[in-house]
Amino acid sequence: MSRLILLLKLVPTILHHGLIMQVQRPLNPEKLSPRLLARLLNVEPSKLEGYRWEKVHQGTTARWRLYLPAMDSVYFAKTNPPDFATRFFGALFQLGLNELGFYRQIAEHLTIDIPRSYAVMGNRYRYLLLINDLSEQAKFTDVSFRCNLAQAEAVIDTLAALHGSCWQQPRFNQQWRWVNRQQYRRNRPFLTMLRQQSSSAAIKRYQDLLPDNIVEI
Repeated sequence: MSRLILLLKLVPTILHHGLIMQVQRPLNPEKLSPRLLARLLNVEPSKLEGYRWEKVHQGTTARWRLYLPAMDSVYFAKTNPPDFATRFFGALFQLGLNELGFYRQIAEHLTIDIPRSYAVMGNRYRYLLLINDLSEQAKFTDVSFRCNLAQAEAVIDTLAALHGSCWQQPRFNQQWRWVNRQQYRRNRPFLTMLRQQSSSAAIKRYQDLLPDNIVEI
């Protein structure tokens, strides 16, 4: 019953975001004109000869790689995913908007290495993030990956440097106030319900990858 009441309370929010999402469809980077792409990358149009987009995979965002053979360069892009449920979740919790805000306002103040951004455009319903591709410099794994002590220490040190760069910044009460927004508190019951459902589904689907103690928890 409590779950039904929660869903009923969400109806206005679902309608609000749903209607806007029907108008603002996800951006397809393959449809960007070569002229616009050259301007975003700050290169001559001739450098785009033979360029191609490749859709990598999809999670909470749709992910792409852009190959420029003439420059021997690879770029990485994120856009809204095409399916409604994932797009709605991202819009509700401003997942894409958070990342855009990070590159627009916070990235330049950090002391850790970050990818260079070339396009940071859009809103929670329709956006494009175009950055350097890190696949040759980083190893991306799944939940079954076990790191060693040195790797764990490197992660902790990097996170410490990340937070230390902005620790108690007065901007969090000014232009960075969006970081401290309240929708997580307002939508916490809904988020808790989604986590419970998704955790059960993930355990069933990926049980062969998960350590036994994780499954027990």
